[in-house]
Amino acid sequence: MKSLSQPILRDLESRILDALRFPLAVMVVVIHSSISKDYHLPDYTALSGTDICVALQILFSHVISAVAVPAFFMMSGYFFFYKAERFDITTYLIKLKSRIYTLLIPYILWNTLYIFYIVLRKLAGVIIKGKPLEGILEYFSQHQWLHMYWDCNVWALDRVNWLGYNTPSNGPILVPMWFLRDLMVIVVLTPILYPLLRRFGKLTLALLAVCYITRIWPILPGFSPGAAFFFSFGAYFSIHREVMVDKLYRVRIPVYLICIPLLILTFLWDGNNTRVGQYIYPFFIIAGVISVICLATNLVPKGYLNFCNRLSPTTFFIYAGHAVFGLLIARMFLMRIIPWSGPDGYWFSVAVRYLLTPVVAIAVCLAAYAVLEWWSPKLLSLLTGNRKR
Repeated sequence: MKSLSQPILRDLESRILDALRFPLAVMVVVIHSSISKDYHLPDYTALSGTDICVALQILFSHVISAVAVPAFFMMSGYFFFYKAERFDITTYLIKLKSRIYTLLIPYILWNTLYIFYIVLRKLAGVIIKGKPLEGILEYFSQHQWLHMYWDCNVWALDRVNWLGYNTPSNGPILVPMWFLRDLMVIVVLTPILYPLLRRFGKLTLALLAVCYITRIWPILPGFSPGAAFFFSFGAYFSIHREVMVDKLYRVRIPVYLICIPLLILTFLWDGNNTRVGQYIYPFFIIAGVISVICLATNLVPKGYLNFCNRLSPTTFFIYAGHAVFGLLIARMFLMRIIPWSGPDGYWFSVAVRYLLTPVVAIAVCLAAYAVLEWWSPKLLSLLTGNRKR
């Protein structure tokens, strides 16, 4: 890549990052395809059927796929300042207006669709099972009404930072939309971020990296250290007019050598879900995100990811739709064709169902995307933020 001219590098970079979108969306679906949250770390000396199922879940849903959302943040930061000759108030307002269509409107629509689905499901319970109608209002009250669009869901209550303080995560009613929420917050803060990255680039990144690794950060819904660090990491390259994939590809060997043992350790300690794993996890994610970009940089010029470029326009629809209907349909379908009786009795069936769930969910989302593209392109455009690439 060193011998290529800047325009050719830019074109290649665009293809590489475009090709990455679909695999990263697949990883997000895999994250949410977990079998169960109630489990113990596998006993690797015994490796029973249950241990194998849990190990598969940890490897794919908790470790490998965990690089997806940070990579999306990094790419978002890179493209936010991409080819921007200057960043003044006019440029800022133009970019904010653009993000209303690509971020805010889809964010509101998908959360509203999910709320509508919940209401329909509860109304069915009222009609079919005779449940009290007040249960619907009680559900909204429990989720604090308008907070359903911001921070009604809270998880990881036992997660702590290096100072020992709890650092739970939160999100709107449609949990995967926390990514868009945090992205919108960091976009609003770019007038503060830009001069820091321009004047004190590497120092700013180092400080944000420390905050991300130690999780010493204000606990404010929508303002997360991961979003700030990875968005800034990508933004740094654009602000300083550097070709991100080229710069990262040059350090691929040491990054791979760091990433592989970190991946193993993160797998053995279940990623971000154990006290020891929480200390290893952020180091792995940083190395993992860079490794994923380097792998794509190696594969795309050889034509191995051409199908990912073709599927790139479906990425956002998969990201949002899998949580509303994709996984629901996939689990209902697989429940009928593959018997389920708990991981202790039918571990092989459980493992197969786990591995097939994201495949079916993605297929459902792609089918829905094709139907909408044919039936109502305008609605599809609103749902996807008019993302054509």
